[in-house]
Amino acid sequence: MRWGFLASLFLSACGYLRYERVDANVQAEAPTFAAEVGFGDGHWGDIIVDDEFEPNRFARLLRDVGAAERILEMSTVFARRGDLLMVWQSSSAAVAESASSATLVLADEENAGRWEFARVERVEGSRVELERGLQYAYAAGLSQVVLIPEFRRVELLTQGRLTTRPWDGRLGGILVFLVNQELRMEGEVSAEASGFAGGVEPSPILNVRGCSELNESPERAGGKGEGLMRLDPSSTPQGRGNVANGGGGGVCHNAGGGGGGHAGFGGKGGWAQDGGRDVGGLPGVALDYAPPNRLIMGGGGGAGEANDSGVPPRGGHGGGAIFVRAERLVGAGRWNAQGGAPNTTYLIDDGGSGGGAGGLIVLEAKTRLECGIASVAGGPGWGTAVDHGPGGGGGGGFLWMRSPSIACPTDVRGGPPGRAGSGEFRGEEAGQDGVVFTPM
Repeated sequence: MRWGFLASLFLSACGYLRYERVDANVQAEAPTFAAEVGFGDGHWGDIIVDDEFEPNRFARLLRDVGAAERILEMSTVFARRGDLLMVWQSSSAAVAESASSATLVLADEENAGRWEFARVERVEGSRVELERGLQYAYAAGLSQVVLIPEFRRVELLTQGRLTTRPWDGRLGGILVFLVNQELRMEGEVSAEASGFAGGVEPSPILNVRGCSELNESPERAGGKGEGLMRLDPSSTPQGRGNVANGGGGGVCHNAGGGGGGHAGFGGKGGWAQDGGRDVGGLPGVALDYAPPNRLIMGGGGGAGEANDSGVPPRGGHGGGAIFVRAERLVGAGRWNAQGGAPNTTYLIDDGGSGGGAGGLIVLEAKTRLECGIASVAGGPGWGTAVDHGPGGGGGGGFLWMRSPSIACPTDVRGGPPGRAGSGEFRGEEAGQDGVVFTPM
C-alpha cells in the first residue's frame, strides 16, 4: 500500500562543507518537552512515499498565549486527543531599520523563531487544550500551529518527495516530522524556496532615472525582500534598503536587487545603468542564533528595477525550515532547503533580482545519519543584458546535524550573483556561505 493514498485518507479523516562549528557555547538544546518527545511514539504507523506529499497541516494562532498557558485558539482545528503539535513564532514583532549592515543578533527577549512541541488533551470548538502549559509565550498574527506526524517507519522511494506549504505571510514554510524507528530515504525532503518572500517590482514599464534612496515610490524602485522583522511604517516597500535579512530592491535606472540573508549575508545588487552608480539593493543581513532553539527561514531577495518587462520582476524566495528526528536515518536521499532563484519570465534588459537565502535544516538520529546531500545553499542572482545591474546572490543558511555516526555531505554555499551580458563587473556580489553545526 502506498502512502499517497493512505495519507489523503488519514488526513481527510482527521558535499560542500564550507564552515563547521562545533562549540559548547552554540550547542543550544530544543525546548524541554521537545526533548521528552524524542523520536515520537510512532502512532502514525509505517508509510511508503512514492509521490509528492505534504505531511503537515497548519493553523493560525488567533489569540496571544503566555508561558504556562494551556489553551490555544486556532483558525483551523485539525487536532485530536493525543496528537502532537508544534507552536512556532515564525516572524518578529520588531521593526527593521531601513539600512542594516551589521549581523542581527537575536537576543533572549526576542521571540522570533521560538517553538515547542505540545500534546493535545482535548478539543472544544476552535479551542485546543494542551496536556501541560507552554514553555514560551507566542503572539497571535506572528505564530502558527503545526500538526506533527509521528511515524514508526518511513520509506521514501526514489520518486518520492516530501514537501511543505510555502510561507504565505501567515502560514507554512516549515516541514516537520518524527520517526520512531527507521527513515530510509532515496528521494527528496524539500522546503526549497518555501521561506520569506522575494520582493516584487510593482511598476515595470516606466522609464525613470537618477534614483538613489533607501525608500522610493513604486515607479522608481524594485520591491524589498521579506525578512524576519517588519517593515518600518515610515519606510516604503520599495527602495535600496533591506528589511533585516530581506534584500533591498534595485532603484532606477535598472539597478539590481540585493540577495536575501540568513547564516551568511546576501550579496549586494549591481550598479544602475545610468552612469554606473552604486545604487543596487542592499544585501539582507546575516542572523546570529543557535539552532535548534530557534527555527528561522531564509530571507527573500530584492527585485531588480525594471522598465522594459511588463512582467513584474521578483526576487527569489528564501529557503524554508526542515526539522526531522529519526532513530536511524539512512539512504542516499536529498535534504533541500535551498534559497530560490528569481523569476525568469521577464526580459533581461532590466535590473536583475536577488536570490533568496538558504533556509534551515535540523536533523537528529539516535544511531546513524546518512544522506546523499543536505543543502541550504543560497539562490543565484539573476543576470542582465549589457550594462544593467545584475542581482546579488542569496546567503547560505544553517544546517544542524546530530548523531554518533554521520555520513552526509553538505552544501551551505552562498548563491552566485547574476552576470551582465557584456561580461563586465557591475558591482554585483555573491552571497556569503552558511554555517554547519555538528554538536556532540
